[in-house]
Amino acid sequence: MLRLLWQELIFRRNSIIGWGLGLCFFPLVYVSIYPSFEAELANMQAILDLEIYKAMGITFATFEDWVASTIILFVPLVAAIYAVINATGTLAGEEADGRLEMLVVLPIPRWQIVTVKALALAISLLLILLIVGFVSMGVFWAIESQITTVISAWDILAALLAAYPLTLAMGMLSLFLASFCP
Repeated sequence: MLRLLWQELIFRRNSIIGWGLGLCFFPLVYVSIYPSFEAELANMQAILDLEIYKAMGITFATFEDWVASTIILFVPLVAAIYAVINATGTLAGEEADGRLEMLVVLPIPRWQIVTVKALALAISLLLILLIVGFVSMGVFWAIESQITTVISAWDILAALLAAYPLTLAMGMLSLFLASFCP
């Protein structure tokens, strides 16, 4: 079973790297522009008074609000999209490619195949969030001397990792629906 898990992780390697690095551009851009953008945020208050921004909880009054409204709000959303795409394509995509038949003929129970795929999805989601979290920490450390804030880089990492259960639930629900719905 561990060998099958390792094979699944090797198979998902490119998507982990691609989605992880792709999501890294989000904190790279949004966190790094804050020091130059901070003075102009007060002028945007009229836009932020719109009901749609209030409903989403978006505010830009402080650096903490900026990070929460940009990074912490949208990275989990995109990670959940990855989870849905990856989970629905796990069994259906392998069946279409002919790889699922090769797995089913192995002398292991079928529940172990689904369990390994679920574990591989869970590990890949965790790795993607860790990649984005560590890049966000690095960007925060680069601009920390230019801003005044009460949060630390570890707080940003913890907030991003707090989205793991939600993205994992989305992925597992998608895997379940892809397994049992035609």
